[in-house]
Amino acid sequence: MANHLGRIAATVMLLAAAPAVAQEGGLYPKPPSNAAFVRVINARSDGAPATAQLGTRAYKGIAPGNSSTYQVVKAGSVDATVGAATAPMPFQAGKFYTVAVMGAAGKER
Repeated sequence: MANHLGRIAATVMLLAAAPAVAQEGGLYPKPPSNAAFVRVINARSDGAPATAQLGTRAYKGIAPGNSSTYQVVKAGSVDATVGAATAPMPFQAGKFYTVAVMGAAGKER
């Protein structure tokens, strides 16, 4: 379980640190001053739809290889749940984040 939590955290941190064309090119408006924009991509190895919960935001039925739209998530520490793993994720106000759901059924991370 601890290994899954570390992988969720590492994935979010890695993707958040990478520059995104969306924020560079002005394709999206800025998030609200007390929130971040977060999307979820389906990188599962079994080809099944992906589901994740970030705080009160549910991301459901994301097709393999696709992403959700950006959703407003309150800045600060937010519980992120993917499969059976839950971990707190830090989101900074005004930033864009991408969370990747990986693994197969029962082993999502």
